[in-house]
Amino acid sequence: MLQEILTFARYPMLRVISYAGHFKQTLSRTIIETIINLVVSIIMVLNFGIYGVLIGTIVALLYRTIDIIVYSNKKLLNRSPNKTISIYLVNLVLTAICSLILFSINVTINSYLTFIVVGFLSTLSVFIVFMIVLSVLYNKEFKNMFSLIKSFLYKKKKNI
Repeated sequence: MLQEILTFARYPMLRVISYAGHFKQTLSRTIIETIINLVVSIIMVLNFGIYGVLIGTIVALLYRTIDIIVYSNKKLLNRSPNKTISIYLVNLVLTAICSLILFSINVTINSYLTFIVVGFLSTLSVFIVFMIVLSVLYNKEFKNMFSLIKSFLYKKKKNI
């Protein structure tokens, strides 16, 4: 799961690099990621078996995700990467807290209806927590997002 989170977390910034045509400028960093993956995987596989390979992949992905965030923010967007990193860290902490709370609740699911209701309530509660916390911490960004959604919906309605 962590591997997927790191892969998806870097996707927006990879798009920025791709759109800017900076693939060649970041090629050496991709090679470093591969070397880290191979070296750590080989070392860790001796002690942890196949899990060692997973550890190597996660270490390499973590390096490259941070590198992509720093590169795209500094070189292409001309801003500090701190805001992007803080958003990822807040989301990580919220995910951990929500996961701990949801895993601590003991619910017996013995029907499809129970499964659907529990899934819906869990999703709704996590969504509300994220929206409240993120809207408080990143109020300006939330206002911008809602104005974009509003203008998009207005254009759709106007075209109908």
